[in-house]
Amino acid sequence: MPHDTASGSQAIAGLTCRSCATPLQGPFCHACGIKAPRLPLTLPGMWQDFTERVLHVEKSLKRTVGHLCWQPQQVFKAFMQGQRLRYTHPLPFLVAIATLCVLLSHFYGDAYFDAYRVKLLQQVWGSLSPARSALYAQLNLWLSLSMPYWMLVFTLPSAGLLRLLFPRQGFTVAEAWAVGLYGIAMAMLLDLAVSGLGQWAQMPMLRLQIITDAMLLLISIAYYLAWLGFKPWTLLRVVAACLFGFALMNQLQEMIIYRIAAWLPGLQ
Repeated sequence: MPHDTASGSQAIAGLTCRSCATPLQGPFCHACGIKAPRLPLTLPGMWQDFTERVLHVEKSLKRTVGHLCWQPQQVFKAFMQGQRLRYTHPLPFLVAIATLCVLLSHFYGDAYFDAYRVKLLQQVWGSLSPARSALYAQLNLWLSLSMPYWMLVFTLPSAGLLRLLFPRQGFTVAEAWAVGLYGIAMAMLLDLAVSGLGQWAQMPMLRLQIITDAMLLLISIAYYLAWLGFKPWTLLRVVAACLFGFALMNQLQEMIIYRIAAWLPGLQ
């Protein structure tokens, strides 16, 4: 049996896509978009396929980060017009940066987490037993370590509020959410640098937390303004949506963790 090849841009007669069984009309399947593999499988072919995929993702990430720094409107416009190759999709973009944040958070010193644990125990002192207070602190620590991923959810209320506050703009909640995801991802990148400097300078944990929280909020507001335009009435509505959305999710998080610590059976 002859081997299949998929090179060039000419039609490939008699071959079908290995993924969806659609007859091929070129080197890429017009139905599912998958590139026709080179067969038989060879080591150079495997390496070429790997480098094509990795380099594309790497170039897309670099381009997205660079343009979000200097030309965020261009990224928003391209994504909302359906361009998916030039810039990284906001969901995997945030997940990639969140993974980097989680990995680097393990390099924080024990003193940082010990100070955070003490702060959490002070919050519930007298309202929960020692064992339940320790559980409350531990749950918050676990959530703190995975917080970058939770930003996927934290940005949703602000996006919904923006849709309500700008009824004449015509954008969807998903479009506002995409802008929020790009903004919060870039804020987390900056947060890595600020947190590292704060750790190096031995900044008090509470002060560092206030700075990073304020930075997340301000950068989110700045990206929404870059998208919607900088006008006084627009600024007020964007600030209101972001403040209320972030406060709502923060209170919801605190309430859920407190209820779990107070309710969980088997603890005194």
